[in-house]
Amino acid sequence: MRKAVVLFICLLMGIGALGLVWAQSQSGVEDAFYIRSNFFEGKRLRPPVEFTHQNHVENYASDCTDCHHEHVEGEPIQKCSVCHTDGEATEALTTLKDAMHKNCVECHRLSGGDAPTKCHECHGQIDYYDFQEGRTKPSVVFTHLNHWKKYNTPCTSCHHRYENGENVWKRGDPIQKCNTCHQKEDHDGVVKLKTAFHRQCKGCHKNLVDAGKEVPYRCTDCHYHYKDKPYAAFPKPEKGKDTERPE
Repeated sequence: MRKAVVLFICLLMGIGALGLVWAQSQSGVEDAFYIRSNFFEGKRLRPPVEFTHQNHVENYASDCTDCHHEHVEGEPIQKCSVCHTDGEATEALTTLKDAMHKNCVECHRLSGGDAPTKCHECHGQIDYYDFQEGRTKPSVVFTHLNHWKKYNTPCTSCHHRYENGENVWKRGDPIQKCNTCHQKEDHDGVVKLKTAFHRQCKGCHKNLVDAGKEVPYRCTDCHYHYKDKPYAAFPKPEKGKDTERPE
């Protein structure tokens, strides 16, 4: 009898999870997107955050109201900026920036796992602090979502784990930080991090340039202060299509 009750509860939980995913698929929400508010245009210091909505729904959030805290089932979901603005905080409402940092960063910290908590980890900047002292150029703005969805770059073009000279990494495997293997200097046949990045990224871009594609290739095309050129890493909008880059 007890086993039957446990199985019944598990079944209900499974149905609930499937219902949550189905509801998301019917809502028109993209699997992943950039969180961008016009409040910050012209004064943004970091790139917009890439948010993997489906991944959060399926693997992290216990309920939609973990993020959509004023949502009533059956009603349209409002954007955060409807209530949270870029003005002064009040007793009842924090600013949009503070609300997002409180909700997202605190949840990541409490998760106890490998969830990103540093600024650059969420804001799409390749920034390894090992190089901070001797750095001569700004960190690189990397649009992971665009490389994945817009440019159809295979995951294994960047993510790799070699065994007997063959890349055996596949999507779904744990993702290690590049400096887990590639360190500040060459060691044990593994090239240093700077060399690895330049070979991987610049090498791919050079092939595209040779094929007549317009992609960043020179040092200053990738290494720049984001606030000076906030949309340099984002593609120009196509007619009739939404974009992360307002015109």
